[in-house]
Amino acid sequence: MTEIKNGHLQIPQGTEGLYLEEAFRHRKITKHIEKIFTLWGYLPVETPVFDFFDTYSHLLDKNRAEQTYRLIDREGELLMLRSDITLFLAKQMSLALEEKDLPVRVFYADTILRYESHEDISSNEFFQSGCELIGKAGRDGDLEIILLLFNMFKEISLNSVKIHLGSRSLLNSLCEDFTESQMNQLIELMDKRDRENIRQLFLEIGLKSDAADFIVCLLMFIGTADQFENFVNQNRNHLNSESLKEVDYLLDIAKTVNNLEESDSFRIDISEIGGQDYYTGIVFSAYLEGLSTAAASGGRYDSLFDQFGYNASSVGFSMLQRKIEPLLSNSELYAPPEASMRDLKEDFSGAYKRGSKLKKEGRTFVL
Repeated sequence: MTEIKNGHLQIPQGTEGLYLEEAFRHRKITKHIEKIFTLWGYLPVETPVFDFFDTYSHLLDKNRAEQTYRLIDREGELLMLRSDITLFLAKQMSLALEEKDLPVRVFYADTILRYESHEDISSNEFFQSGCELIGKAGRDGDLEIILLLFNMFKEISLNSVKIHLGSRSLLNSLCEDFTESQMNQLIELMDKRDRENIRQLFLEIGLKSDAADFIVCLLMFIGTADQFENFVNQNRNHLNSESLKEVDYLLDIAKTVNNLEESDSFRIDISEIGGQDYYTGIVFSAYLEGLSTAAASGGRYDSLFDQFGYNASSVGFSMLQRKIEPLLSNSELYAPPEASMRDLKEDFSGAYKRGSKLKKEGRTFVL
């Protein structure tokens, strides 16, 4: 018998195996989510497991590039394994779509492969499901995808969801005088909620003290649409015309989803700027009790398809599905069915015939 090297009985970081009841629940949750997407008119798409690394390298920040598994093919080309489905999907759809096809609604549910350190608490991020609305610009597309995300959580009985709405275009309008280095620094500071150093950045570009104080409060704002409207109305003189336009658009989206769902699950969160550099408009994340980070995130990306030679305004979201599945572990909706068993005194032929009748009725029987 070939000797197995020490440690090779473990699976590599960035992969996982599912077994028995957990695998059953995972598949059933996936089918339920796919059914929800289908009822909204979205059709499935599957992306390649690997593609050429150079196609995407300029779209990956340092952290995501480090998480990506790479390999060399037989011709010496550098490949990357699928670590984010949206990127692979954008290229694939760019090659397949024609303008007459638009808008197109697609969904996916598939494995991703990325390296996670042993200490990373998010190391269960191995399966992405999500939707993309391709070729639909503006308000209606944004509303549709946000409401689909909210209803997905509602349908799988995760009613504690809070959806935070932000705007990458608002941030860009506030920072039109920033260099790329300053913008990267600001995003890092916003993630840390470092108010003092954020204020200092805006003072450096020439803002007066009261204006810088307002911008800091704006970027750190989290609250209801009404609270946001009151806050902005008291400080509109500190905003340029482009920023005011983006504020009004965000307010309109937040008020509309609140009214349509009659829910308090939506928050305006200006610090929510999306985890991907390719976002260009509204962005959002979904948070659940029991999770320390977002369960799903998305936004508008009107320029991503341009990277692959195709012009299509798009909006979508992706969910780290394995993250939410423990929250559904006690749900009877996804539990394996109760099985009837062969009686110990029952011969095989009799048990087989009885089991055949039960299975025709949709019941489970174990010989």
